[in-house]
Amino acid sequence: MYSPNYRKRYEDFLKADYPKILFTNNKDLFRVLSLLGIELIGLHVLNKESLNHSFEKLKDATIGESYYKEEHDRIIKKPSHNEPEQRLYINHSAYFKGVSEEIYNYMIGGYGVLDKYLKSHKNEPCDFDHVTNIIKVIARTIEIQKTLGFLTSDLPHLKGNDSKALIQEILQNPPPPFNTNIALILSRQAKAIGDFDFDAAFISKETSDNNIYRRGGGSAFPLFCIT
Repeated sequence: MYSPNYRKRYEDFLKADYPKILFTNNKDLFRVLSLLGIELIGLHVLNKESLNHSFEKLKDATIGESYYKEEHDRIIKKPSHNEPEQRLYINHSAYFKGVSEEIYNYMIGGYGVLDKYLKSHKNEPCDFDHVTNIIKVIARTIEIQKTLGFLTSDLPHLKGNDSKALIQEILQNPPPPFNTNIALILSRQAKAIGDFDFDAAFISKETSDNNIYRRGGGSAFPLFCIT
């Protein structure tokens, strides 16, 4: 779901119906997509261990660093973005560094995440640590989406032939497990659509434009598994 290639290729379908799950015959590719999905979950629920793991992977460690002088500078007044300086201002003097236009304009559900958050807390003291985390979460999410774009560049086939080195790199540095119930949920839902092994449920389907999906919307597998 977070692959830009998936979103672009099936844009019209996504507007009209629930997302459907894409299958791959490449077991390692499936595991990598699952690991990236797990990392996204950890980021988006702000799990502490997941954040530490993911933030270490950021290409720019200074992203989201904050600056303010006085206590009254903590009040969110008029959020604005300065693209040349890559700064996100919350008032005339306090700001966050390393905020690119791509990060600032990142949208979920039709809303700019940072813009909506800051405006909803206008005239309140800014929780700098929390906003820094949001900025870094968005930055890492964008990096993951670019990785997914490379891994899924051969949609709808998903053979993974051109990304073997990247696949091995991700497999060797997986995100920390933060919810031991995930695998149980997956295996139960796998059994709900057929009495077969969990891995086989995902990787044994032949892929084509007309038959690459298992019905989604909560009736088959959680959407985060397919990233």
